[in-house]
Amino acid sequence: MNRSMKAETLSITGCGRGFRRNLSLLGLKIKKESSDADIAIIGENAAEKAAVKALMVFIPDSIVNSNIISCVSAVSAGMGPKATLSFSSIGDETAVLSVNREVDFFGNIICPCEIRVNFIKSLSVYENMVYGFLTHFI
Repeated sequence: MNRSMKAETLSITGCGRGFRRNLSLLGLKIKKESSDADIAIIGENAAEKAAVKALMVFIPDSIVNSNIISCVSAVSAGMGPKATLSFSSIGDETAVLSVNREVDFFGNIICPCEIRVNFIKSLSVYENMVYGFLTHFI
């Protein structure tokens, strides 16, 4: 696939229904199977043995077994010090998302930065990080 393409397909494993519903509003085709998508999101409740293949994979920083992931770009998210995405502050309706290292988003290089994003209370902190990143950069 062309690295400078636009993401069109998404697979989601181990995330809540509200997260899936919010992501469907971004215009991405959500695939049932967890392989061969442009973007894969591994949720906090995903079975660690499920194999994932995508161009870009979002993964919680708490998952330690990354041998099951085949991708061009992996983006960890969480409140740990090594996460690519984290929140520097969380308010009632918004949060400040920190992109802590360079991310190659389908040929667009996203440099470390902080951006204000909506914070949806029905989603987990991890789901809000991924959703905030995708809504801002897609």
